[in-house]
Amino acid sequence: MPSYAYLARSKRISCPRNNQSKASVPFLILSVIIVALDRILKFVIFKNFCIGSSSPLIKGILYITPTYNKGAAFGLFRESAPCLFIAASVIAIVFILFIILVKRPGSVLLSLGSCLILAGACGNLIDRIAYGHVLDFIDFKVWPVFNIADSAITIGTVLVLFYLVVTKRKT
Repeated sequence: MPSYAYLARSKRISCPRNNQSKASVPFLILSVIIVALDRILKFVIFKNFCIGSSSPLIKGILYITPTYNKGAAFGLFRESAPCLFIAASVIAIVFILFIILVKRPGSVLLSLGSCLILAGACGNLIDRIAYGHVLDFIDFKVWPVFNIADSAITIGTVLVLFYLVVTKRKT
């Protein structure tokens, strides 16, 4: 009896995993682009602005306010051990990579949301490893200061939750 690999190579049957693997590539590229954007903006802002200073980008609405965040999202759990956040980030990254590369979600919405969360987790993990805290700089003055990685995590989480609500209603 011929092996599955032989049949797949001979094109008698198609290998669905290869098609799904290719479908994951654009989302993973998007993750890399978001991490790069996060890193570049943090580098430029923290090189050119003083910590704690606040410069208006759109006066009365949006400010650049470089700060350090030793806690989780929006400064929660500041007194927790940094290794706890690093471990949680690594676990989240491994889990999301498993979902994307092994489970391969068939939904664009779920794939996009997962890759946004992945990008945000990677961006903030890099900060925690390099500096011991996260670098935040986007300030609307009515909300805690945050960064591109935080935005990616938030938008990704909303997309995943929306997907889960919509698919639950269909079943």
